[in-house]
Amino acid sequence: MSSILENIATALLAVADVPVEASIFPTLSDDDLVLVQAKLAELRRLVDARAAAAAADIAYRSRRELGYGGLAQRRGHRTADALIQSVTRSTRQDASALVRAGAALRETQGGEADSPRPWLGDIGEAIARGDLSLAASDAIRAGLGAPSDRVDAGSLREAIRVLLTSAQTLDADVLFTKARALRDELDAAGIADREAECRARRYLRLTPLADGMVRLTGLLDPESAALVMEP
Repeated sequence: MSSILENIATALLAVADVPVEASIFPTLSDDDLVLVQAKLAELRRLVDARAAAAAADIAYRSRRELGYGGLAQRRGHRTADALIQSVTRSTRQDASALVRAGAALRETQGGEADSPRPWLGDIGEAIARGDLSLAASDAIRAGLGAPSDRVDAGSLREAIRVLLTSAQTLDADVLFTKARALRDELDAAGIADREAECRARRYLRLTPLADGMVRLTGLLDPESAALVMEP
């Protein structure tokens, strides 16, 4: 067994020694209970950073140009995301989040010239330090979007640095709102285009189930969602 696997096995045993019974919670003070939650979140960020690094390597070994010789296809999966979903027994969204985080980590490993998305380098560094959750990373990326004719990579990178400071105290939902507001400030002329893009991505799907129930799935733009969620 490699030293990396040995270290992970040791860490797993240490975490397994922490009881999970709900009965332990009444024994903690309010302050200790909140601190336990914060420390576990810190631990999760550190674990997710390593999982993202592994996902980055899986994605690289499964890159398209390798065809059927790529890692994912040799294991019977069409994409790296699908392989990771199978291995982690997670959702497609969770697996894709790991791959996106892994891509951000890769931006920290090369020079600007050979980095396809150099503006993400600071996000990758924050993930690697355990300072940024995968949800917060996705919130920043989705809120800011990609460079355009009106917003260059340098401007996005400066916005990311502002958001990384805010990420120390804001949850991912609020962080997304702040990131979207920053993008609007950088690209006021593009607001209408982004709204149109959101509307174009909307969908609503009804799936009849065997017991007569109907499953409702969909994606709403912010304006439509506000109508549905209105108290």
